[in-house]
Amino acid sequence: MINKVFLSGRICKDPEMTFTSSGKGVTKFTLAVNRSYGDETDFIRIECWNRGKYELAKYVGNDCRKGDLVMIEGELRIDKYNDNYYTKVNADKVIYSKKKNGQSNKSQQNNNQGNNDDGFDDNFDVPF
Repeated sequence: MINKVFLSGRICKDPEMTFTSSGKGVTKFTLAVNRSYGDETDFIRIECWNRGKYELAKYVGNDCRKGDLVMIEGELRIDKYNDNYYTKVNADKVIYSKKKNGQSNKSQQNNNQGNNDDGFDDNFDVPF
């Protein structure tokens, strides 16, 4: 069985990094993803965890900000909280694009495997 999700969108507000009682880092944020048809946008909860030497939560918490264009690869999860179900994505990889000092967008992959300098298109608008 396969549970793999790929998303591209903009971060709705600055990611928030917290720590569990056992000291594991987790960074959470909401991603605005435009649908390929019409003018509708989905808002999806994203969680990035520190797993051993793989410190994705730290990188995302330090480097990403509201409005940044990101691409997410991860697993779809459905959690239950107070008799309510909600959907989230546990990110395995995050590739982000930032504008620095008016320069063109560059993407950077923060998964402790090196950087990816391939750009990706910002061909959609986010309603905020």
